Amino acid sequence: MKHILAIIQPTRLVPVKEALQKAGVKGMTVTEASGFGQQGGVTDTLHGVEYRVDLLPKIRIDVVVPDKLLDRAVEAIIDSARSGRIGDGKIFVTEVKRAYRIRTGERDDAALVESVVPPVEQSEQPKKPRRRLRLRRRKKAPATKK
Repeated sequence: MKHILAIIQPTRLVPVKEALQKAGVKGMTVTEASGFGQQGGVTDTLHGVEYRVDLLPKIRIDVVVPDKLLDRAVEAIIDSARSGRIGDGKIFVTEVKRAYRIRTGERDDAALVESVVPPVEQSEQPKKPRRRLRLRRRKKAPATKK
């Protein structure tokens, strides 16, 4: 299993997500991030004052895939995130030793694909019907004439 960490431009999130889904990736985690790399930030002028923005908005995508899906997933990210300009992003791939699905206890590759184990059912005791609360209206006191 491999962990893919991709840092991309925010405008490329939807194309990257769609490309990963077409490549067979079943889940991902997306986080808003900020940082800089080779581009080093941006200088902007507002009301005649020059500002330097060092940390630019980025999107961080974390995906864990089986080894056989790694090349397809990385190519999907590269093809859909590339604009050819500085700041397109980076991809890092690391080894994952173990993965667990908390709900079922499945491990490793079985934890990454769709589960075939049904969720654990709660007790089979019949539920008591809920009582509906009825609000009683107060009777209006007869109006007294003076």
